[in-house]
Amino acid sequence: MAELVNGTAEENPNMGQGLLKRLLHNPHQDKLDQYLERQSEEPTLQPLCPVEAGGFEWPSFCYQTSFAAAELTNGQFLAGTARTELVGCTVLAVVSAGAVYICHFWEDIHYAPGGYLRGAYGFQPVLNMIRGEGNTTYTAGPALNRSLFTGPDDHTRAFIMTPRNRSTVNDELSQQYPAEYKSLVELLQRVVPGIGITKYNYNPEREDDDPNAGVNKEKPFWKGVALFEYDRNADGKQHPDWRIWLGQTSFRGSNLGLQVA
Repeated sequence: MAELVNGTAEENPNMGQGLLKRLLHNPHQDKLDQYLERQSEEPTLQPLCPVEAGGFEWPSFCYQTSFAAAELTNGQFLAGTARTELVGCTVLAVVSAGAVYICHFWEDIHYAPGGYLRGAYGFQPVLNMIRGEGNTTYTAGPALNRSLFTGPDDHTRAFIMTPRNRSTVNDELSQQYPAEYKSLVELLQRVVPGIGITKYNYNPEREDDDPNAGVNKEKPFWKGVALFEYDRNADGKQHPDWRIWLGQTSFRGSNLGLQVA
């Protein structure tokens, strides 16, 4: 499958009128922030940035479930970064017709060469966690289960939300960590042959990094947020579907041709 660069929103937030009866409806553009904030603060949301997991504090973390086994609340399963704003970290979501494997990788411990409060362990432990072998220091979570993503009808796609180069933040094609991105894509292509790749390079600057931002300018909630939604009755007609938000850009499984289970 071809790689999508940044991608285009699979649904136009302005097209929400008339769809409000849907359980996985399209929020209006002026309501997008409220929607993402509300979903991200649901108490049943699976957090991607846990305080403790695997014996580590604030580790890089992965969560995996089939939709059949997912714990649903009001018919939904949610996973996301919640209120942890992405300002240099990376989010990976591997999604098929029947399962999701979703991760958050901390910049300071697995990307940056040093200079942060915590030690830097390199990117190899992240790759090792995904493939289930070798040193996985400061990571927590399962290896990617190939059986959930390599079936003939799975049509698996990976979404990678990673920071732009800080010296060229207006260039949507630039990346702060191109070598790590390349090694991640190569691993995913080996583990899940034929996987599609969608990359979303986000601006990692905080709102207060801008000297012209002004003290009263409030950062929109969607900035630096990743959210995955699965709904067993997404259209009100008992049809399941999933959607992933990378900032204000979203992709829906059914729009990508998947028969979501």
